[in-house]
Amino acid sequence: MLFGTQEERNQVLSFTIDRSSGMPTLASTTPAGTRPNSAAVDVSNRFVYVTNGSSNISKNNDHEGSANLSEYTVTPAGIMTQLPGSPIATGAAPKAVVVASF
Repeated sequence: MLFGTQEERNQVLSFTIDRSSGMPTLASTTPAGTRPNSAAVDVSNRFVYVTNGSSNISKNNDHEGSANLSEYTVTPAGIMTQLPGSPIATGAAPKAVVVASF
């Protein structure tokens, strides 16, 4: 699976990857918060987390995001469903999310 964001469309995308060619195929497009800019999947490949905050500052196009984190379940086919209670507040302008396993 591959995940990405479309900041100006407020969406998160998932792609399946063809194992023989390496080519991605769009699996789903799901609404995110305002200005999504980073996505990460957990180590079980069952959950996706997306930060929603402006990332266009370097382009002199500073539009504020919704300052939160969207959370989704994801199926093996790449279909995402937002978790109850999502999004959750993060504070101003989150820029990235990292998943760590202990």
